[in-house]
Amino acid sequence: MKRMIDSKVEERFPGNSGDSFSITNSDSTFVIKVYDHNDKNSKSYYRLIKELKLE
Repeated sequence: MKRMIDSKVEERFPGNSGDSFSITNSDSTFVIKVYDHNDKNSKSYYRLIKELKLE
């Protein structure tokens, strides 16, 4: 989750192309959405999914 927060802080608008990632509490009280075209974010997101055993 820290990687997603860091990515949100560094987020740059990618125009019409990019990847969208989000982390949301089940009751929607906490939401982080990142939309950019940074390969590091894609790798971090899939690593998080693997670490949480959500694959």
